[in-house]
Amino acid sequence: MKKLKKTYLNALFIIFFSLFSSISLLSSSPLDQLTQDEILPADEAFKLSVNKHSENRIILRWDMKENCFLYKDKFNIYSETENIESIKIAGNPNQINDIYFGEVVVYFNSVSQEIKLKNENIKLNVSYQGCNEKGFCYPIINKVVDVKSLSIL
Repeated sequence: MKKLKKTYLNALFIIFFSLFSSISLLSSSPLDQLTQDEILPADEAFKLSVNKHSENRIILRWDMKENCFLYKDKFNIYSETENIESIKIAGNPNQINDIYFGEVVVYFNSVSQEIKLKNENIKLNVSYQGCNEKGFCYPIINKVVDVKSLSIL
């Protein structure tokens, strides 16, 4: 009788293990296949630069690595001390069906925003968010731009 119970328990274990293995193989996603080496740091995936355009205008530019994109509606640029105005966005917007946000507009390769300022002695708070096409999404990235020195903090 003990031998029969042991055989029965072993058979149940094998069935359970086989079923669990099959389910986990079927449910793997492209994100599950990413390795740590394939996920770039945010500052490498989305390189932000700032340049002076004219006396009261700067250009913020993001250059993205291949297969990385930024969400159009996740850009936020503001100053705590004065109002600023985004004059122009340059880039090729693409509409995609995103697994996290549904139908959204994104930018691949590069995008830039021209910003009109009243004062060059300010700091801008800049935030943005993006993903790569394999399904890894970065948390919102926050930067501070010192307009006077054209540096990113």
